[in-house]
Amino acid sequence: MTTNQRVTRIDGDIAEGWWCFFQLSLLKNGGRTEFAGRYNDIYHRTQDGRQIKKRVLIELLPTVLESYEVPEGTT
Repeated sequence: MTTNQRVTRIDGDIAEGWWCFFQLSLLKNGGRTEFAGRYNDIYHRTQDGRQIKKRVLIELLPTVLESYEVPEGTT
């Protein structure tokens, strides 16, 4: 779920903003994952519209990885 997107500054071709998100997964093995955070973005105007130039992720709550198994070959 993505919520509360805000553009906080526009200066010519550069803009800044942030948005919050919450991710909840219920796993087939009965476990779950939860992650909540905020992205702080810097946007740059291109011919195709504004594009994300830089993104910083800020974790707002501790990540939950209950019974999460990393698939082989992905680490």
